[in-house]
Amino acid sequence: MRHVNVTLCDVVVVGAGIAGVSIAERIAREAARQGRLIRVLVVEAGNELGGGASSKLEGWFHSGALYSMLDSTSTLFALAHSFEDLYNWYFFDPLFNASSRGCNLRPLGTAGAPRFNFDSTAPHRWFTAPMPYLVPGAAAGLATANGNAGAGAGDSRINRSLDRINRIFTTPSWRDEQLGCCYAPHSVGTATAAGPRLIRDSTLDGLNLKYSSADDRRLAALDSPDATMNPTSILTALSSSAADFGVTFCCGYALDHGSIRIDAHGTADSIKGLVLDGGDSKPALHVIASEYIFAVGAGFADVDFLRDRLDLRIQVHRRSSVMLVAEPALCSASFVRLDATPDLVFNHICRSRPAGDRMVDYSLIADDNSLPGASDHRGAADVAQTLIAKSRHYFGDALDRSRLGWYQCMKTEFSQHGDDTRQYSYWWAPQFRYWSTPRWDAAREGVAQTEAENVIKELVRAGDTERGHPALGHFSGSSWAVKKALHFALLALVSAEREGHDADAPRRSAFDSYQRETIRAFSETQLNDRLSFEDAHSTRTRTPLRGPNFLVVVPGKFSLFPTVAHGVYLELESRGLFAALPLGAASHSSQPHVAVSHSEAILSTPSGPSKPKSLRVDLRKGRKDGVA
Repeated sequence: MRHVNVTLCDVVVVGAGIAGVSIAERIAREAARQGRLIRVLVVEAGNELGGGASSKLEGWFHSGALYSMLDSTSTLFALAHSFEDLYNWYFFDPLFNASSRGCNLRPLGTAGAPRFNFDSTAPHRWFTAPMPYLVPGAAAGLATANGNAGAGAGDSRINRSLDRINRIFTTPSWRDEQLGCCYAPHSVGTATAAGPRLIRDSTLDGLNLKYSSADDRRLAALDSPDATMNPTSILTALSSSAADFGVTFCCGYALDHGSIRIDAHGTADSIKGLVLDGGDSKPALHVIASEYIFAVGAGFADVDFLRDRLDLRIQVHRRSSVMLVAEPALCSASFVRLDATPDLVFNHICRSRPAGDRMVDYSLIADDNSLPGASDHRGAADVAQTLIAKSRHYFGDALDRSRLGWYQCMKTEFSQHGDDTRQYSYWWAPQFRYWSTPRWDAAREGVAQTEAENVIKELVRAGDTERGHPALGHFSGSSWAVKKALHFALLALVSAEREGHDADAPRRSAFDSYQRETIRAFSETQLNDRLSFEDAHSTRTRTPLRGPNFLVVVPGKFSLFPTVAHGVYLELESRGLFAALPLGAASHSSQPHVAVSHSEAILSTPSGPSKPKSLRVDLRKGRKDGVA
């Protein structure tokens, strides 16, 4: 019989991609803020952190502006609010220490979304360069005399997109004047100034910026709230912070889905433990925790895991995107082609990698291609050939002077509509409990949500947990409002911590009050009240006997990690996890290695891709002969 080690902890996180690492770091950080000792264990099947989809991304931080062209604004605002959470919890929060960990944002100004500090001298900057949008010149309003891009006579969808960007990211202030923190809009506001700024870049001017081979219209470059990012630097910073707060990492342990021990009543509402296989070189690991968090990415494609073991009904899809790699870089500037025609969409990102004692620039190229997870190399090769043809439009013969390669990035997404419709948002479940009165439900719709949150903020600023609102009633009438109250109480505490000295004492007391109110509200809700096991994305087949002690997390997009981590933290507060922890401080733990980006790994291979001379000839002839 093999040897099995037993580990007891408060929280175990299964999966060490961006979702798992950011959740573990955030949980440990908040326990440290409260002066409580927490035992957090992160287990990963691979031998290093972020070896899955997190290492294969092109490196583009999405503010949400790109999705302003869609009819629905749900993805736009999901990413915008994650931008808010990025600022608040990784730049504004002094406990994270943004300057030493590389989160290079700038303090909020009087108008607009957060901006990036590309001049930062931090050695491992998260955000590396601007990500301008290329749009038809007419839509960009090139005739404006003041250098700003206004609404022009171009494509109507692009004009609508630029107008939305102006109304959400450019004109309104994202700064909360009371606390100094970030607060993103909840709706498309009223524009009071010119739209996205027209930029001049000599590097971009050297490219072929014709609309298409059959259309001589010129493309113009507009400033955007997006940026290129270094996923490896972000994962390294998060895992370093997590280790400083005592998180333990165990790599090389694969989850045995059948080993998840369910409670004696036969429901999945309470997990008793799970076993992880350490392979031939390590003993198996039997983990017993208070809370179990599953962020296993591609592992969610195992339907039996979600349905039979955890009793969750959710449509999870694995999709792959093809990325083209070129070295040396085809262009030193990054950009995205913003267009209403899908065939014209094109993304170019310039990244750097170490090569001996110097840094070498290379290109990562993609579009909105999406293949089923089980696609073979033939389908991916066709997509790669399309990317090469698109690249030639912009870069011409520079393509012949670079060595090329491509790879597939596997992504795990959930379907909101029960079909193959792509949903760029996060998902996690099940919540402990959910309830709401009709008045609070109505207050959360559209523009009214900002007003409802302002009501909650005013109560929190007054430190009042007893007084309600004349129209909405007490905030305990809604589980959403209860969590929002705790959210604003925590932001008030973080704001006070930035001031230093004893400024945080009253707000710490207020936070403690709202934490107690949160636990009271969730614990006193009767079991026959509505529980959130039935929502827009999942249904449960059995009525739970008690609240669940697990969470399943699908981040949806790398850029959504701040909101995912914050949402999981608030959920664990509602379950009473933090208040039940003993006082104390965790010891520092060792930080495991973070995987290098997959594109760097390809280029670092001695027998890597060579110049595709025969492929160049075939493309000019319009054939696919000789392509693998």
